[in-house]
Amino acid sequence: MGHIDARLSELGITLPAVAKPVASYVPAMTTGNLLYTAGQLPFVDGKLAKTGKVGAEVSATEAADLARLCTLNALAAAKGELGSLDRVTRVVKVNGFVASTPDFIGQPQVLNGASEVLGEIFGDRGAHARSGGGSGIAARFARGGRTDPGVWLLVVDRRINRPNDGRIRQRRGVADFTTFGNIAQ
Repeated sequence: MGHIDARLSELGITLPAVAKPVASYVPAMTTGNLLYTAGQLPFVDGKLAKTGKVGAEVSATEAADLARLCTLNALAAAKGELGSLDRVTRVVKVNGFVASTPDFIGQPQVLNGASEVLGEIFGDRGAHARSGGGSGIAARFARGGRTDPGVWLLVVDRRINRPNDGRIRQRRGVADFTTFGNIAQ
């Protein structure tokens, strides 16, 4: 059992099965040393846990719990792609869209459900940048789901061993801002 699996067990969290895509995309993809997850819906056993808009049929507290569920679905997709969440060295960014009424302004609190569970699981490595907001169109894209966060994770590439010196390096013509060091496994 890896470190993150042990931490999940300690927290009483079981990652769900990877949710099947609802359209033409993959649940997670790596490029270089970054892993991107697709936006996730609050699926439990293939069904939406709740439907409706935040600020109407869904409370902000319920929506934060659903954002947490979406994030666990994203981590399941990440684990499916990586084989082990121990390869994650840093959570880089969370993008979240909340299907809400036009007058609802509590989207940051809803997305805290995603941010907080990442902190619980990864500790300091779970601190991340975040973007998001409310969207009436999210309800149409998200099949009635409440939140749709995608997660960017920095992963260990054992073939690359770069120091954590913050310098800019050129690699294959692409500027590489080396601000994250690899954590020993």
